[in-house]
Parts: sequence; C-alpha cells; structure tokens
Amino acid sequence: KEVDCGEPTSIPHAVVEWDNVSTVGSKVVYRCDRGFVNVGKGNVSVCTASGGWDTPSLSCQEISCRNPPVIEHADMQWHGTPHAGAVVYYQCEDGFSTRGLRNYSECGEDGLWEDVDLSCEGATFSEPRKLLVQFSSSLCP
Repeated sequence: KEVDCGEPTSIPHAVVEWDNVSTVGSKVVYRCDRGFVNVGKGNVSVCTASGGWDTPSLSCQEISCRNPPVIEHADMQWHGTPHAGAVVYYQCEDGFSTRGLRNYSECGEDGLWEDVDLSCEGATFSEPRKLLVQFSSSLCP
C-alpha cells in the first residue's frame, strides 16, 4: 500500500501551500501570515516514508516596531501596540499650527515606522509697535 502522510502539520500564524498530494516525497511550503516574519530557517516540509511530514524549522513571530517617532509639540494618538499595520496619528498641541501633508505613521512589514510629513509650528507674533502719544495741557482759546 502507498504511504499517505495526510494533512500537513499546522504552524501558528502560517498558511500551508500545497497541491493536496500527500505521498512520499510530496512537499508543502509554509508562509507566515501578514504581520509576521519567519525567524526559523526552513519553510518546507516533506512527506516521509514513515508516513509523516518532517518538521519544518519555521517559526512565525509578530513583526514589531520600536516606539513611534516623536514630533515636537504634537500629541500621539494610538492604541500602544507597535505591531505591523499599527497606525499612530499626530495632532499639534493647542497654540501650534500644522504644517505638512501627512499626520500619521504606520508600522511597516520591515519593522520600521513610515516617515511623517508633519511639523507643529508655534504662532508667530510680530514685535509690538511703539506708539508715540502726546498730550497737551494747554487749552485752545
């Protein structure tokens, strides 16, 4: 009787790509889900003559960014978890005006935050003008 390995082993946060053939020598390829990266080595499993799939060394770890960039005089609004796909929004503090086209940053699949095109500028005030005021105490007749 021909050896059949059955369904391949499932791995957390990974999908299995295969052609539903599970005879000796058949291969399956594992790919980590979006937001996860393979921190193991091999992502292929082969059906062995003993009737089981060999164990791939794939391990899918969630992608994480460091703390998001700090924008001077801006408050950050986000849920506090720096995983891939997380977005942080920036809002200038009261008294500061927004300059730029993009007030948010997303944690990328590479573990880096996207650049933010935002600056918060303080209100500009001109120097007070000196006024010369003269009073006369003489009355006109």
